[in-house]
Amino acid sequence: MKIEILEPYGFCPGVQRAISLVYETKEKYPDKKIHILGQIVHNTFVSNNLDIDNIDVSNYPGDLVIDYIDQHFNPSEDIILYPAHGHTTSVEKYLKKKGYTTIDTQCNVVKTNFKKIEKELKSGHQVIWIGHENHAETKAVMSLSNEVYQYGEYLLNNDYIITDKAPYIANQSSLNALQIEEDYQKLLEKYPDARVQREVCPIVKERQDNIRNLPSDVDAIIVVGDTNSSNTSRLYEVAQSSHPDCYSIMVSNSEGININALKDKEHIVITSGAATPEEVVQEVYRYLASNLYTNSYGSY
Repeated sequence: MKIEILEPYGFCPGVQRAISLVYETKEKYPDKKIHILGQIVHNTFVSNNLDIDNIDVSNYPGDLVIDYIDQHFNPSEDIILYPAHGHTTSVEKYLKKKGYTTIDTQCNVVKTNFKKIEKELKSGHQVIWIGHENHAETKAVMSLSNEVYQYGEYLLNNDYIITDKAPYIANQSSLNALQIEEDYQKLLEKYPDARVQREVCPIVKERQDNIRNLPSDVDAIIVVGDTNSSNTSRLYEVAQSSHPDCYSIMVSNSEGININALKDKEHIVITSGAATPEEVVQEVYRYLASNLYTNSYGSY
């Protein structure tokens, strides 16, 4: 039996930067209370560690967070950090008006995409956004303008919503890079002069491609990460669709593993989402190696 951790794994640079900014802010403002408007990244292990360090995570949806801030925070006492996936313009305007010190941990890939969208909007173009409706990145993009439209069948079946002959098509950075091509093609059939952004995060795409290109002898794939992580969920989808005969599972840690289901497997691969800490992936590897009674080896 062979057990291996698929490279790369652990934090992507954007996640590492966001977490580093949290601790840098705490060090810079030792006498202030540090608050994050939602999970800094989509991983419960990371959020729990921040809670241990007395950094508050405010999990209030959308603009409800404004009411929470108004009731519990004070500009002279509290520092507020925006999460890596973006934030709504209404929250940003409110905090500026109230005089809060804010720190933006937004991922550079997400930030670059937002700037491109803002440029298109300023140029008078309409924007079609492909992304999960309740994801923070989608909410942030949709808050930019009424001329940003969520992709769906209603757009494909209606000729009066998108009046721009050359709309700009953008997408959430953590989507399935191949699956999204189907959406692009449907939109390009309806709007042949549309411009397509195609900005899936390169780290996310690399991990997806690595799963798709696994050797044929792999018979089990374990995806490690939170269920509320979009890029981790997409990895799991890729594993299922590209290797339908493999035993594939998605777990947040070793507690979700049914070891009996793996005892007859010959080649087990472990991969992880971009916000999953290295130590969690390694803990999964050690659990497998110690419970499957084999001379397995890994790459950590």
